Amino acid sequence: MGGDHAPAHPVDGAVAAGRHHGIGVDLIGREAEHVAAGQAAGLFSAGHTGASVVAAHAVFGMLPGADRPALAPSVPVQAGSAVLPDAGATVECKPVHLLQFAHMGAR
Repeated sequence: MGGDHAPAHPVDGAVAAGRHHGIGVDLIGREAEHVAAGQAAGLFSAGHTGASVVAAHAVFGMLPGADRPALAPSVPVQAGSAVLPDAGATVECKPVHLLQFAHMGAR
């Protein structure tokens, strides 16, 4: 767990998020991969975005029908939050990729 004032601040933030949302949080280092084993429902990384996408692609592969991975930040909306697939991360996006990102966001 890198970053400023690590690991105290990332741990404090994860604990606060878990309490606020009423969910369990597992803080995992380099050794475990809980999501791939079905022991976690999601993955968050505060590290290098490109490295996170490459690692996720290597471990999880691609969704059926998707040609490329998409970043999926949660953004605030009037009714709470929504997922914004790709978030502009793909520089040269083809129409078919926009359609695939839309399908990802609708799931």
